[in-house]
Amino acid sequence: MIRRIILVSAYFFIFVLFVESLSARQVKLLLNGGISKDMRSQTSNRWNSGFNVGAQVFISPTGKLSFGGRAAYHSRGIDGEGWVTDLFPSNYRYKNASGTQTVIELAPSLRYELTPSLSPVSVSLQAGGGLFLVSESEISVTATFSSPTVSGEETRVYSASSLTGIGVQLGLPVSFLGRFEVLPLYCAYNGGGDWYNFYALNIGFSLGL
Repeated sequence: MIRRIILVSAYFFIFVLFVESLSARQVKLLLNGGISKDMRSQTSNRWNSGFNVGAQVFISPTGKLSFGGRAAYHSRGIDGEGWVTDLFPSNYRYKNASGTQTVIELAPSLRYELTPSLSPVSVSLQAGGGLFLVSESEISVTATFSSPTVSGEETRVYSASSLTGIGVQLGLPVSFLGRFEVLPLYCAYNGGGDWYNFYALNIGFSLGL
C-alpha cells in the first residue's frame, strides 16, 4: 500500500510540473464516464461490464498536437457463472457470488487532431502510458453439485488482492462542436508478469480553461 501511495504521489507531482512548464495556448478539461469491460481472455468472463468515470486535461501549444493526461476510476462486479465455469468441476452449477474489481488509471497522454481545425466534428488520435492500480475485494463463489450418489453445494473464497501495472492506452476521441465527446479507449498493462487489457467507452464534455 505504501508503495502504491508513493507511486501515485510521484506521478501526480511530475504531471503537475509538466503542465506548469508549458506555455499553453489552450487548456481543456474533459469530464466523462461510461462503460468498462475486461478483455483478457483468461478472465473476461469472470467480470461483468462495469462503469468508469474520469477526467482529462490537455494543453495545446500548437493547433493539432495536445499534451496532457487522463485519470479514471473503473469498477466491475463479479460474474459468478464465469468463475464456476473456469475454476469448478464441470458438474458444478453457479448459485451465487460476491466481489468487485476496481482499476485506477493514471496516464500522461498525447492527442493529435486528424480533422481540419474548423470542422464541427473533430476526430483525434490519443495515445499514452502510465500506471494502472488494480484491486479486487474478497471473492466468494457458491456452486451446487449433484451426482447419482451425492449432491450439495460448495463455497470457495478468494482473498482480496492488488497489483500495480504499467501499460499503454489508445483512443479515438470524437468531439462535436468542441464540447461534447465520445471516447472509445483501449488499455493494456503488465502486472506481476502477466498482461491484462480492457476497453472503455465514454461520453462526456469539455471545458475550456
